[in-house]
Amino acid sequence: MAGTDDQSLLQFVRARGAISTDDAMGILAVSRATAQRRLRVLASKGMLARAGAGRGAHYVAATLTREQPLRGL
Repeated sequence: MAGTDDQSLLQFVRARGAISTDDAMGILAVSRATAQRRLRVLASKGMLARAGAGRGAHYVAATLTREQPLRGL
């Protein structure tokens, strides 16, 4: 189910521009810890980037920057 869940989160980000932990909790019907872990995993894979800190933290679609190497090349 992880792939389907990941796709649901990524579709939300594409539609809304960003996703919070609370959004992920609602989409996946999981605990806060699980939602945070899923978002961190997507960020570690380079699909999302964390923006902000604390209660205002959210994730946005990752884009390539000069600081980020191209994966797989």
